[in-house]
Amino acid sequence: MSKYLVLVNNLSLIKNYKELGYTNFLFALKDYSIGYNGFSVDEIMNMDGNCYLFINRILDSSEIRALEQILINLNNIKGLIFEDLGVLEIAKKNHLDLELIYFHNHAGTNYETINFWLDEGVDSVVVSNELTKEEIEDIVRKVNKPISIIILGHNQIMYSRRLLITNYNEYHHLNNPKMINLQTNNEHFILVESPYGSVFYTQAIYNYFELNKLDFKYQIINLGLIDDDNSIQVLTDIKNNNFEFKYLNTSRGFLGLKTIFKLGGKKHE
Repeated sequence: MSKYLVLVNNLSLIKNYKELGYTNFLFALKDYSIGYNGFSVDEIMNMDGNCYLFINRILDSSEIRALEQILINLNNIKGLIFEDLGVLEIAKKNHLDLELIYFHNHAGTNYETINFWLDEGVDSVVVSNELTKEEIEDIVRKVNKPISIIILGHNQIMYSRRLLITNYNEYHHLNNPKMINLQTNNEHFILVESPYGSVFYTQAIYNYFELNKLDFKYQIINLGLIDDDNSIQVLTDIKNNNFEFKYLNTSRGFLGLKTIFKLGGKKHE
């Protein structure tokens, strides 16, 4: 089960995950992540297994400096999955002995970009979930080091630093919770707000297990918005190589949906 990296939503379930054979765990770092339950460094460093920190906020200079003090004092942490490139600079400056996995949510779309960051010192890059199966297969063949992928989970559509639910509630004199379901033009979304901004996710869970046999460094199982009972069932089914997950609302996402870009009125292949 070493190829799987499980994004944890509930610390009390880790014992169950270990009993199923999972050993790699990803924790959203409190105050430095958005869209998921965040955990303190003290909570995370007391965990057994290979622990990774998920840092998916864009940070300002003071936040980067505060994060540097956290990272240089880590122990029992194997690696970081990060979006802000200031994290990479902290790691280089302080010669941190950590696996570095770059995850810019919409940027890992071609092998040349990914190879650039691999050459800059990261150990892996999370490929975008907005590519076709053939495009991802092509990237896997042409990268300099094995990349990673979110193999299962709600796909992040956008991230805003605005407090969208709070602002909407104040304007319309409402009291919506910090996580709501939205519907527009027959599309369904989940909007999650934290003190640091708002994140939109697909309501359907992207199931990319048809890519399971490709040479990835890590296949990330994103349990962030999946309830406890289904989380355990998901990991049980994966252990048993049952990837249908009929009890979930799943989708193939973009695996069979080619996106055509048109720039400057000219056709670009």
